[in-house]
Amino acid sequence: MTRTGQEAIDYTLARVGTYMPDSGLCLQFTRQDFAIGSLYYSAIDAWYGSDYRQPGDRNPPEAVPVWFDTPSIYGHVAFHCGGGQVVSTFNDEIRAYSSLEHVENVFNGPYMGWAPGLNEAQVWWPPNEPPPTGGVADDMAVLVYTDGSQTWWLYNGLNKRALGPSEPGQLADLGVITREQLAAGPSWLPADTINGIPNA
Repeated sequence: MTRTGQEAIDYTLARVGTYMPDSGLCLQFTRQDFAIGSLYYSAIDAWYGSDYRQPGDRNPPEAVPVWFDTPSIYGHVAFHCGGGQVVSTFNDEIRAYSSLEHVENVFNGPYMGWAPGLNEAQVWWPPNEPPPTGGVADDMAVLVYTDGSQTWWLYNGLNKRALGPSEPGQLADLGVITREQLAAGPSWLPADTINGIPNA
């Protein structure tokens, strides 16, 4: 399950002063803080792959990824702890930085912004929208759709995710879809999408 909020902050701060297996692993470090799997090749790929990016917003909320446009073609991503404090890698060492400006100076590149998710996993929700506690039941208000493949998708207007193998069955158990629809697979679902996001 994704690690978010104070739990993610505590986990991240506990890593300060330790080391990654190699240098250049800022994306791996940051996704580990959120307990998110791998997806993108580089930090800059993860930035452009993130939904609802907040470019230039220098007041990111706590426990979100923040990106920097460094001289490296891979860019840089870090973990924002709140109050401007940022934790990230420097070569292979995990360090705490006092501000976004501090990271800009160390990595010789401007702050790009933050996003509410990383590697297509949502890690932050607006204050009036509490995070789910896990499982498809928490996504009842979202749209179930297909992208034209044999994948079931959920979309709540902020984040989209593919259903795991057992989750379509949970939808049927909850009465969201019928057993006939479950047997038919996602082909019966709405497929009117733009760039993989429902046109809704």
